[in-house]
Amino acid sequence: MTCLCFLGEGSACDQHELLHYVEYAHAKNVKSCLYTGKEQLEDWMHNFDYVKIGKYLPQRGPLWSETTNQRMYVRHHEIWFPLKPAMFR
Repeated sequence: MTCLCFLGEGSACDQHELLHYVEYAHAKNVKSCLYTGKEQLEDWMHNFDYVKIGKYLPQRGPLWSETTNQRMYVRHHEIWFPLKPAMFR
C-alpha cells in the first residue's frame, strides 16, 4: 500500500481522529489523501499529502474533466500545489 485515502471528513471530532490515522500512515511511509466536498482547503488538512475538494456535480463532470468544480492538491514542503485535470487521464 502506498496511499491511505479517506472519503469525507465527518465532524470536527472525526477530523481529529483522522489526523491520528494520518500520523500512523506517515510513520509507516504511507502517503495520505482526503476526498472532501468542502469548497476550500482548511488548516486542519495540512497533514494530508493530497486533498481533493469540491462536491461531485454530475453536470460539471469528474475530477479529470476540464469543466469540473473539483480540485486536487498535493502538499510539498508545506505548500499546496493544484493538480490539473489533464493529469488524471
